[in-house]
This record gives sequence, structure tokens and C-alpha cells, in this order.
Amino acid sequence: MMTPTPMIRLTAVVLDEHRQQISRALLSLGVLDMLLVKSLPEIDASQLREYPQEESRDDLRQLRSQLEGYLHAAEIDPYETQFRDISSLPLLDRAEAEKQLKKLSERTGTVRSRQRSLQDALLKLEEVDRHIKKPRRNVQSLPSYIVIREGTPPKGQGERFAQALSAYPSLYLQGEQTDQLITLRRDEESVIRLLERYDWKDAPSGIPIEELPLTTGVEQRKHELLIEQKRLAGELNEYITGQKEQLLYLWLQIRVHELTGEMIRYSSRTERTWLFSGWIPKQMQTRTEQVLAEASSGSCWYEWHEPTTAEDQASAPVEMNHRKLLFPFQALVKQYGLPAYGTIDPTLLVAVFYLSMFGLMFADVGHGLVLLGAGIIGHRRSRGKGFLFPLMGWCGISAMVTGILFGSYFGYPLIPPVWFDYHGIVEGHAQAGPVRSIYDILKITIYFGIAVISVGLVLNWINRIRIRDWRKLIWGAGGLLTGWIYAAGTYGAFYAVESGFQSLPGGVYLPIGIFLPVLLVGLKPFLLSPGPHRVMNVFLEWFVELLEIFSGYLSNTLSFMRVAGLGIAHVSLMTAFFEIARLIPSLPGSIAVLVLGNALVIVLEGLSAGIQSLRLNYYEFFSKYFIGTGTAYAPISLKRAGSAQDISRHKEIHP
Repeated sequence: MMTPTPMIRLTAVVLDEHRQQISRALLSLGVLDMLLVKSLPEIDASQLREYPQEESRDDLRQLRSQLEGYLHAAEIDPYETQFRDISSLPLLDRAEAEKQLKKLSERTGTVRSRQRSLQDALLKLEEVDRHIKKPRRNVQSLPSYIVIREGTPPKGQGERFAQALSAYPSLYLQGEQTDQLITLRRDEESVIRLLERYDWKDAPSGIPIEELPLTTGVEQRKHELLIEQKRLAGELNEYITGQKEQLLYLWLQIRVHELTGEMIRYSSRTERTWLFSGWIPKQMQTRTEQVLAEASSGSCWYEWHEPTTAEDQASAPVEMNHRKLLFPFQALVKQYGLPAYGTIDPTLLVAVFYLSMFGLMFADVGHGLVLLGAGIIGHRRSRGKGFLFPLMGWCGISAMVTGILFGSYFGYPLIPPVWFDYHGIVEGHAQAGPVRSIYDILKITIYFGIAVISVGLVLNWINRIRIRDWRKLIWGAGGLLTGWIYAAGTYGAFYAVESGFQSLPGGVYLPIGIFLPVLLVGLKPFLLSPGPHRVMNVFLEWFVELLEIFSGYLSNTLSFMRVAGLGIAHVSLMTAFFEIARLIPSLPGSIAVLVLGNALVIVLEGLSAGIQSLRLNYYEFFSKYFIGTGTAYAPISLKRAGSAQDISRHKEIHP
């Protein structure tokens, strides 16, 4: 879609006795982005009352977050769960919910306390291991920071002794007759007091220092602790999984109670009725009417408002709903801002321009294949979260396509190019074809830049027409007069270049193409604001505006030459690595240079091409038309992660 999802505003009045059924029905539908009723222009707020707040939202949110923590520990996501019909769900009993969570907390608290103890013991063993592995002068010399004892604790005190010893970085190796105790010199005084308290009996060591199983003992003990950690984690996971149905049912009660309360905060009431309002996607209008009729038994009054006025369009939320294939490019648009409601959604164009720019700067089949593979592997390991890896995969495909066009395979012209020989042009031995020199490559990127900027100007005109902003359509930045001057200036520049900078187009070019739009720009204050004007102020504003148009659009166009620059740098680097490889006499050395060279180019050039493509889209394309004042569509729904406070967007409710 080239525009965000069309929205329509619902305003409804129902009997207060149907409030619970309707709020739950709308919550199940999950499409209503609530509006504060008292803020609506057609509502007389003096006749309305607010519902009393029965309990704290923070307490409910804390209760839900605590329960979600237990569920996530067992890899259970309640937001991805298919729930039963909530119309008959019992109301939340706070006391009973807190009782269930307290029982769960007590059951899991013991396990987690043991897990923390095991982790602490592992950290202490890591410290002992680090000291043991420090180099010694000879195998018989004992490191000055290690103390090794041989002996036995009193009978029946082994477990208590080991538990007390766990407070220090140490290793306790139990043998058949005597035990070995390894501690750090810095803890010597404390360890001696501990040994005296437990009546440790030293035994003369008959084992040479080099035969003591120091490292082996540490690794074995670490392995035992890790196994115990996994066992405890499995035990906790098994317990929570066994309670899955009950916990999800409790979570559903809490979440429904929390969100219905949030809906009430947006709404208002009279003596016997409940009033609420919000935005929904227009295609859901019929389904919403059915839900309201069923939940209220037909006793519901409602009306729909199309966002035709500027005020309505400013408050209408924006939903960018593209297919998964375009998700990474939709994310790039959102990073810049949300398009204002009713304006162009540039996601599809961003996909085309971004990939075209990246491919022209990073044209290589082999390098693209590496990026594609990295994107696929990263996407799988991240479980489909984020947009970086899918974007990397798309960039890899783009690089492979342009690599075929230019004949580059891991920096080597393995197969003749389909379009032109990039390597041959850079290296100075290009064959006959449509593109023969670096200047021809630069010219291609200039044409590409003009096309991108022109599309941006056209989109700006469409946006201004859609929102009925006639003034900015003609005189605004990127308006019709700006486009007129840019088109005439571009034509004149190419004509002058073709003539060797000897002449400009004749006929009506200068009076109609340049002088007339420049004059209209100067007349803007007089045409838009009738009345007296200071001539000097008008002249200065006119001069500055013309300077911005001519210098700004010239620099914007020339900025696209960086596409050619990075493409040439990409080829030049690979050519340099091949030359270095040829100078190395050994085959393994040459291969190593080529492998490292390709890896370096993939990382550095790939990152640079990605950043520059993004920059050109944001600063040379978006700046011509993008109106980023949109507000995200945030319906109150069971399927939406995050707190009810995260969904709220109105300072009247959440200051």
C-alpha cells in the first residue's frame, strides 16, 4: 500500500449495564485505539462524569509482570497464546491472585536461591582456576598466591565444612584417606580460623606438587556445578510447565482486568450510559458493528466519523501494514518517523531505492552470497526478531544481481558482465560498450540522483494535494515552483555540458524556465499576505530562498556521486588485493591474502554501503516530501505486549 491503512472513528453510547460485555468484546476484537471522550469536539464534557478509579494501575502491572517473569522462564509467551472466549471470564479476585503468586514464588524461590549459590560457587572456582593457570618458574615450585593443604576434617563434619568453605575461592578435593584443600594466599588468615573451628587435621603430604590434580579438579568441580544448574533449571521449568493452564488463566484474568480498566479511563458516563470513542481500521467497521450489536443485545447507539478535516487527520493513528518481505524497509521508515495520516507511505519506494543504491556500491556475486547467508543464519538464530538480518539478506540479493550485471565474483571478473565491465573501466582496459570510463559511471549516478529527487518532489505534491495544503503545494519547500526551477536548471546544466560550456538553451528557456518561476518566488509575500511589506525584507527573503533552492538541489544531486565513488573503491580494493596476492610466491600465502582481503572488503565496504544508502534515502529523498508527524496505531488488545500505560498516548490521562 502507498498510503497507511484508512481509519475511521467510532463514537458509541451503551447502557452502563452492558459495559463489561462490550468492553470485553472489543478487547477480544483488538482493533480499537481509544480516544479520550471529553476531548472530542462534538461532546459536551460538562454533562459527563468519570468512573471512579477502584485500584492502582501500577499494582496490577506489577502483578502481571511478576507472573510473566515466571512464564518467560519456561519459554511461555502469553501474548502468543490462543485464548478462549473471555465474555464469561470471572472477575479478578486480587486476594486469590496474590495468594497463587505467593505460592508460586515460594516454590520457585528455593530453586532460584540454590541457583544463585551455584553461580557464586562457579565464580569462585573461576578465580581459583585463573590463579592455578598462571605460569610457574618450574614444576616443583608452588605459586606464591596458592596454598595447598592435605588433611582431613573431623568425622561427620564434611558437609558443614564444605559449606563454610564455599565463602572463599577454593577447591576441596576429597580422597580415600586424606583430602586436598586449595585456597588463595590472600584468604589465609580467614581460612586458618575456619580450619581451627572445624578441627582440621593436617597430614604430611606424600604427593609431589606436580602430581596434584589442580586443574583437573577445578574443571571436574565446575562440570558438576554446571550439571546441577541445568538440573535445577529443568526442575523449575517442569514445575511451571505443569502449572501452565492455571497460570495462563490467571494471567488472562489480570490482563483483562487491567485493559478494561484502561478503557474506562478513556471513557465517560452519564447517569445510566457509558460513552467511549476510538479509531479502528476502516475495513473492520462491519465486524465492529456486529460485535457491538451482539454484546449489547442491539441496544447500542454509535456513529462513524471519516477523518476528512485537518483536525481529524492530525489525531488519526497510522498503521503501516506491509507484507513480511517489506518489513525491514518499513522498519527503516519508522526509524525516521511515521508518515502523517493520509500521506504517502514510502516503504515500497525505499525498498527499491535502498537496494539499488546498495547494489551499485557493492556489486559482487560472491560478497552478496556471503551477506545473504549471514542474513539467513542470523535471522534464524534471532528467531525472527529485528529487521537487521532480513535487511542484510536483501542487500546480499541486490549485490548478487548487480554483480552479475558488472561481472564481479569475489573481486574477480569470472564471467563476462551483462551490462558493463566495472573492473575493466577501473583498471583502464574497458572494451567497447555503453559505459567506457569512470565519467560514464559518475553520469549514471547523477541520472539516478535526479530520478530519486524528482520522485521525492512528485510525492510532496501528492501529499500536499491529499491534505489540501495548497499554499505549500505551490510555494513551499519542494513545491511546484521548486520543481519547476529544478527541472529547468537540470535541463540547462546538461545542455551546457553537451555544448562544452559554450551556450545555454535558446528560445523561451530563460524567460519561461528560469526567470518566471524565480519572479513568482519573489512575489510570494505579496500574493499570500496582501498589505504593506518592507522591500528590503522581501528582497532578502527572496535571495535566501533562491540560494537554498539552487545550492541545495545542486548539492543534493551531486551527493549521489558517492554511489559511484564507493563502487569504484570496492573494485579498487579487490584489484589491490589481487595484485598483492600475485606478488607472494607461495600459493598458501596468496590464498590467505585473498581470503582476508575479501573478508575485509565485505565488512568495511558492506557497512559503508549500507550507511550511505540509508543516508541518501533519509537526507536526499525523505527531506523532499516526508511529513513525519504520524502517531502509531496502538489498539487495546490481548495480543499486544506491553503495559496499558505503554498504549496510552494522551497527556490528559497520563501526564
